[in-house]
Amino acid sequence: MKVLFNHNHPFRFVDGGAQAMIEQMRLALLQVGVEVDWLRWWDRNQAGDIVHQFGRPAASFVAEAQQSGFRVVVTDLIGATGARPRWQLAGMKAFASLARRAGVERRLDRVGWGGILERTDAVLASTEWEAKLMREIFGVAPGKVHVVGEAVQDIYLNAQPRQRGPWLVSTGTIRAIKRPVELAEAALLAKTPLWVIGRPHGQGDAYSERFMKLAREHPDEIRYEGFLSQERLVQAYCEARGFVLLSQYETMSIAALEAAACECPLLLNDMPWSRTTWGDQASYCPPGASTSATAQILRNFYDSAPNLPRPPRPIYRADMARQWKAITSHCSQANRSLLLIQRVGAALGQEPVAPHDRGARRDIARDDGVGADGRAPANSHAAQNLGAGADIDAVLHLRRGVGQVAPA
Repeated sequence: MKVLFNHNHPFRFVDGGAQAMIEQMRLALLQVGVEVDWLRWWDRNQAGDIVHQFGRPAASFVAEAQQSGFRVVVTDLIGATGARPRWQLAGMKAFASLARRAGVERRLDRVGWGGILERTDAVLASTEWEAKLMREIFGVAPGKVHVVGEAVQDIYLNAQPRQRGPWLVSTGTIRAIKRPVELAEAALLAKTPLWVIGRPHGQGDAYSERFMKLAREHPDEIRYEGFLSQERLVQAYCEARGFVLLSQYETMSIAALEAAACECPLLLNDMPWSRTTWGDQASYCPPGASTSATAQILRNFYDSAPNLPRPPRPIYRADMARQWKAITSHCSQANRSLLLIQRVGAALGQEPVAPHDRGARRDIARDDGVGADGRAPANSHAAQNLGAGADIDAVLHLRRGVGQVAPA
């Protein structure tokens, strides 16, 4: 089994986040003996079984990859959708159902509608909450949705306990959706020392400049460091009084997982992703709470942090690897089913498998006994159907009854 990774927007990567998730997934696959490579779009001869697309692909990407013999697996982070109020999600679900019944859902793909997902071979979700949305709103069949928890790097899982200090730590890119300005303003009001770690979102970003100004004006209350090595970040998590993340929306926060691996108490925005992940083993702040309300919650969390139960440690890469075994098995079964359908269709006079369908060529060659030289031995299934010495293109063009070859 060989998986090809692809991402359409690499310049959106920042420290941690999706980049860390992709790297850990690559290592997990290698651990179970699955070969991993990066999709080389310019290389028509690149071999592989599964294209793993990170981020929602275009409908044409899915169709063309499948026509070329690949199974398509998508990891789609739908944190913004998951953070919507329940009444909005109910409206989206009703609209999606109506669009399917009216037969217009595919027309919405051009604006990024999630109906694209139901045409993939498997979809990966970071949390049970997102898996539920994929099934109920985006119409993905239950058997196609797999929850693959995000694994953190070993350096966090192997962290040794340290004496905890006075700082609440918050890590993440300095940008509006992470809400560091609102957090810093609440921390100043609550008089809880805050340690913020993360790079600005981009040069000249107005929100980032607003945070930097606040940090410069209050250096004793707000400690800011733009980047730390992994070793120093582990130390920060282990020495912090608690970890705080009040993002506008998230999928599964790598930073929260890293902090949990270092047994740091968690204060998170009260959203379905965090509740379904941490339950009563974290503390919560209501989304959109006022500065004064957030300050009171920060103060309570700060005072109680030393006595709070430690959050459960996140999964090991081995656990992610076991989850991926089910996905590769699912895709292998889907591939066998597809080939069976194609063969039955060919026997009934329907469209044959396209000659450029490399995955089908490979699997038919294996199943029908076509040798490495591209020709069928006398005792193979292909030879029984087409005659000894038949080549793989003859098998691929099989139609209108076993043993007949479409004219060139």
